[in-house]
Amino acid sequence: MKTIVFGATGGTGKLVVEQLLKAGHEVTVIVRNPVRFALRGEKLEIVKGDAFQPGTFEKSVQRKRCRNLLSWCRKREPRLFIPKASKT
Repeated sequence: MKTIVFGATGGTGKLVVEQLLKAGHEVTVIVRNPVRFALRGEKLEIVKGDAFQPGTFEKSVQRKRCRNLLSWCRKREPRLFIPKASKT
């Protein structure tokens, strides 16, 4: 299964990514500061971007076909963003 995760540098996001990788899934994380994201793995792709600024990551995920798109945020007003990559 392929999953794109936003908010992966937070506590919950990191745990979700760890569990997905442990289960053998392919994971792409969208993070504002890749240096802060310490996880590494063969099936992990780290993309620099901001969930609230789709232009910062759109090209990186545009051609991806993923099964799941996970995102959460505690501090900002939520927005709906469904990338073309989320189509299965």
